[in-house]
Amino acid sequence: QALEWIPRVPDSRRAAYEEAARRDGLPDFQFTDRNTSGEMVRAATREEYFPVYFVEPYEGNEVAFGYDLASEPARLEAVNRCRDTGKPVATGRITLAQETGTQFGFLIFQPIYRKGAPTDSIENRREVLEGFILGIFRIGDIMKKALQYAGMRNIDSYLYDESAPVREQ
Repeated sequence: QALEWIPRVPDSRRAAYEEAARRDGLPDFQFTDRNTSGEMVRAATREEYFPVYFVEPYEGNEVAFGYDLASEPARLEAVNRCRDTGKPVATGRITLAQETGTQFGFLIFQPIYRKGAPTDSIENRREVLEGFILGIFRIGDIMKKALQYAGMRNIDSYLYDESAPVREQ
């Protein structure tokens, strides 16, 4: 679906990041969360943010721009695990910020640390984290393409995540 840059932004730098995006041609840019009705709204104040700051392709992913991954527990858990391990981390199934249908997706995070900084301990990795490269995937699209590529037609297929809670498999 997309590739994204997710910087780590302390609250003290939020206004500067939002203003820089506005100067770059996005006049309505702000860090966002989803409210209880599912609408994107200005993100609540937090100690730090992990907003979608670059997305490619932009078309079809506009609504994700500015979305703060720290605002949702499953995404924040993946952010923290990736930061602490220094290894790529995938979420379980989630509804993508840009999803307009009923398809589930998942995210794969790759941490980016300050160049040349030590990353040999959790404490060091936490201190020198710059952000994440993020891959966004739509599960149904992947399955459809895989079956088409294999030349399979008129086959019902099901994919289960056995590591997920029963209601989310």
